[in-house]
Amino acid sequence: MSPSVPGLGFLLLVGWQVAAAASPGTYLCSSSPVNEPAVCASVKSVSQEMLLEVARGQASPCSLTFGQYACAQSAWLQDLQDNFLISLYSCLTPKPASAMDPEYSILFFSKYDAKKLVAALTMFSQRFSHGPLSLEWNMIFINGLWEKMLQVPDIDSPPILSQWVHEGLQAFLVEPKVFACLHDKNVLCETFQMIVAALNGVYSDLPVEEQRNLYAGIKYYLIQDGSNQKCYSAAVPGLNSTAWFENYLGSFLEHATVGDLQLFGDEPTLQKFARDPVNIQMISNLTLLRETAVYYTSLLTSGPGFSLSSLPDRFVCYLSPSAVSNLSRDDALSLAQRISENCPLNLKHRGITRERAPSSLTTEELQVASSLVRKFERFPPAILRALGQAAVGLSISDIENSISDKDLEASIPALGEVRGWNTEQSSTIINKLLSSGYQIRDGQSLAKLGSLVAGINSSTLRSLSPEVFLEAIKLPEFVQQMVTLPSVLKMIFVEKISSSVDHPADLVKCIPDALASYIPKSLLVFGEEKPNIQDLNSKMWTREQAAIFFSDVIKTEPDFSRLSQSVLQGFTCAAANEMEAERFQELAKVMKKKNVKLGEDQKIPGTQVNEENAEILGHLVCDLGGEYIRSSGGNLLKQLSQCESFLPDQEEAIRSVISSGNTTFGPPVAWSAFTLNELSGLIPVFDHSILQKIPKNVLTLWLKNYAHNSPLSREQLATIVEELLPTRHKRADGCPPDKQITEMVLNNDLMPIYYTPEELRACLKNVSLENHLSRVLTYAFSVQQLAELKRNLDETYPDGYPDSLLRKLGPLISLVTPEDVSKWQITSSDTLAVLLKDQPSDDQASAVIKRYVDLGNALNATALNAIGTRYVCLLNATELNIIDSNSLKLASLNPSNCTQLTKNILYAKAKQAFSDQKYLPAYYKLVEPYLGGAPAVDLRALSKGNVSMNISTFSKLRRDSLLSLTPSEVQGLLGINLRDLQKWQNKSPIREWVQTQKQSELDKLHVGLTGGLQEGYMNIVTPKFQSPSAASASAVAMTLHLLPALLISFLMTSVLS
Repeated sequence: MSPSVPGLGFLLLVGWQVAAAASPGTYLCSSSPVNEPAVCASVKSVSQEMLLEVARGQASPCSLTFGQYACAQSAWLQDLQDNFLISLYSCLTPKPASAMDPEYSILFFSKYDAKKLVAALTMFSQRFSHGPLSLEWNMIFINGLWEKMLQVPDIDSPPILSQWVHEGLQAFLVEPKVFACLHDKNVLCETFQMIVAALNGVYSDLPVEEQRNLYAGIKYYLIQDGSNQKCYSAAVPGLNSTAWFENYLGSFLEHATVGDLQLFGDEPTLQKFARDPVNIQMISNLTLLRETAVYYTSLLTSGPGFSLSSLPDRFVCYLSPSAVSNLSRDDALSLAQRISENCPLNLKHRGITRERAPSSLTTEELQVASSLVRKFERFPPAILRALGQAAVGLSISDIENSISDKDLEASIPALGEVRGWNTEQSSTIINKLLSSGYQIRDGQSLAKLGSLVAGINSSTLRSLSPEVFLEAIKLPEFVQQMVTLPSVLKMIFVEKISSSVDHPADLVKCIPDALASYIPKSLLVFGEEKPNIQDLNSKMWTREQAAIFFSDVIKTEPDFSRLSQSVLQGFTCAAANEMEAERFQELAKVMKKKNVKLGEDQKIPGTQVNEENAEILGHLVCDLGGEYIRSSGGNLLKQLSQCESFLPDQEEAIRSVISSGNTTFGPPVAWSAFTLNELSGLIPVFDHSILQKIPKNVLTLWLKNYAHNSPLSREQLATIVEELLPTRHKRADGCPPDKQITEMVLNNDLMPIYYTPEELRACLKNVSLENHLSRVLTYAFSVQQLAELKRNLDETYPDGYPDSLLRKLGPLISLVTPEDVSKWQITSSDTLAVLLKDQPSDDQASAVIKRYVDLGNALNATALNAIGTRYVCLLNATELNIIDSNSLKLASLNPSNCTQLTKNILYAKAKQAFSDQKYLPAYYKLVEPYLGGAPAVDLRALSKGNVSMNISTFSKLRRDSLLSLTPSEVQGLLGINLRDLQKWQNKSPIREWVQTQKQSELDKLHVGLTGGLQEGYMNIVTPKFQSPSAASASAVAMTLHLLPALLISFLMTSVLS
């Protein structure tokens, strides 16, 4: 495409003048030439002196009318300052426009010196860059500015055009309707083509937001009159070019959605455009929206007569299965090679804001791979190497029956580079390799497996020596594969690596980035060892991990600005309490700058948040109440879409704003799949009234092209599926012929939208789900559909599920009963971890844990991490007592909400587990979750260690231990958190503790505690859980014996007071 178009200004001006002869223009947009004598006849004349007074600030710009400025002599206008347009706009906007203002605009701007005007417009655009202009006056100003711009010599030169578009007209072009002036002036298609060509010449120099604004304007011009094929007619010379995308959109096609393309032409016409060689050449260099790229590829390949060899390389990533179904073997291998070379998983798309999961593949990608693989009956190494990434289409049957043991081992280098293996595929390959004699002797043989490592079971991995792991992680290509490993295997890697590394600093240095967040907190205690800041900064830590070494870091690092956000998030009050005030201020400034923690509260006047403030607030938008969301209209929707959860009033406000349709996204009925993707984080908030308004084809297209990039859970996606299924389910009389469940169906993640529960029951008969279960259960099935899948498994395994199947149950775990669980064969902690990962109910989880223990399995670190804080309270005393302390050292539990017996048992084990770190500052953070079971003697020891216990932990201490502490011991425990005692003094058990202390001792704490014992009084504490009949006779007698003395004491105190 030529970056400049000779004679553009002349062509455009002629085009407008010719069009103007046929059409007088509309209210806000008129055409040149303007008859100045006629226009100015009724305008009161002004002198040069009057204009000079305005220019010098001696008179208000509002003292003259727009007509007076427009009708003044050209030379006089040059005296005006560059900020004059800002003042003029402010004078005009409060008043309604007149029919003459568009004429005045053309006349006024025609008299301005071009360079002076660009300077004035640049200042104007900077002033109004953060807020929309008045639509009425925007249109009037742009009416004259369009024509002035086109009279500028060399306007077709990219530098000059860029100066006007990017700097001068930026504030005006935000509104797409300004392009309506071109339409209302009856600008010819040939002329508009010249404008697009010129804008395309500066496209790459424009910020993305400006590109979008200009595209919106171009689209507005092309669709404004409602015709379906604007600027195209096969029968009209000059309008019959099928290079329409190049002519009228150019690089701006990068911002077009599928819905936009369908507005530009019907499908047969769009297919002509898509296949035009000029357009193909252009789009091969563009980065389209994903949905647009998929649609464009289908336009190219869906009809006859198009060879895949002509398809641009980047579009092989968007092929449909039907496009490859008739290829020969040679063509299939050739295409497979192109896919491997051009379709990385991090392929960039316009409009995709969330990173794609490292191992995820779309349904179409998997189906295309399966189609290519089906061209072959056997898979020798040469074929597997040639298939490359397409080998991911191998079925379990292919792996087991169509690849010999020898060929499989010879193909390991090729198969290890394939991304996206599912659990069954990688496990089947690994098991076949190991059973045929493949041995993992060293790091090289482990790393050679590449992406297949995910298929190694935990027992095999644990059997390897630590040296194997240490050697493997030194190989960069293997480290990249670790990102996709299951969590259980990552923990084993950490366990093995840490067993051979003596010092925390060495562990941090050698551990791969993908494993850093799996290091147990107990292994990050540096003690006397100096941490390496560069190594810590290079890893991503959890907040809990960073809190363990934060104190060590700030003691050794003089320059806090060197610390990463990940390290700084470990900030603790205890560590800050040991810092000098000046150092603490430095730390606070750095944390604020790096967005770790706000140094001061954000203030927002009123409840209306504009787009600029929404950008500044970022994730803090998630904390705004419903009144802010309602008052701000659609300004917050993009940021809210990134929030993890909402309160009920926030959800109600979001639904209200979206239902109104008064947002930049428009009403749900007009949404495209791209719109839905931008708001996908809000889908869980949508109710039926919103979802039913979104066109079903849009929901389907979003599920097809975007769902795999979405953070939504399977259950949340299922709400969309339910909208697409018939509201009334008919009883299925057998499986319909067109709904037979084949391997292709099982590999299609849109499977749920094609089957009602009744149809699933009928069509699943005689279908084996086991080899496809892991993938199928990631699909967005409704609860009723899931029940039919479980029914199929129950019929297949009436005596209980085997261990190999249990790891694939996923969401089906929510449907199982304790009776089901009692028949399961849970043979490993890995299986336990998988079963509990989907957070079953307490009853289900308790049944699973009991079955695991009853079968003789150990509660090792993997099992304890699987049980976690969520389920640890379900363990009974017998199960708790079999926990080995060393396993607890590698686990992360918090039993603070459990029974006292559970807390007592786990505290004793935690104390033993961390005993070797008892005299290090990090010891407290390690045992803190277990302190609810600590005896008083241990709490007294901690009170001497400056631990700064938070009040929440303090309130959950053992009741008898807490009540036995003295005020000075409590002060030692709470440290800088001591003042929180006053806020909590009316809550149990702190209330009871206060009541048993002498008020004089409490006063020494200086935190405002009241309600303690006064001097001369005796406190009688009634046993809280003991009935009077259970009290001993001696205790009752003692109380009666003391009664006279108590009465005397009371009377004496009264008299003295």
